[in-house]
Amino acid sequence: MAGNLTRDDSAFVRELLQRRAAIVLDDGKDYLLELRLEQAARENGFDDIAAFVARVRSSSPQLDTKIVEALTTHETSFLRDLAPFEAFRRSVLPELIAARARTKSLTIWSAACATGQ
Repeated sequence: MAGNLTRDDSAFVRELLQRRAAIVLDDGKDYLLELRLEQAARENGFDDIAAFVARVRSSSPQLDTKIVEALTTHETSFLRDLAPFEAFRRSVLPELIAARARTKSLTIWSAACATGQ
């Protein structure tokens, strides 16, 4: 499958990615779009990126999701890296606890984990 990402398709996909996943890719990342979209197009039965994007443009929510998934990095090593947790325990947490000593209340939210942790 030859690279065939048009400027218009690239802009459409970047806007879709920003709207659906709050990920902003500039024009310099078209090589990444093309690489990942080629594979997604093949996996979804399309001959090329243009046909894949054309179908998405014609309101196919399932394929919208396929594009977002193809362009999202699915990294799961964060929870296996102890350094951020040690820094949190040693530096951040003591300050948070001290600042909330009177209320004895602290809420922590872990967001955007690739596999839902």
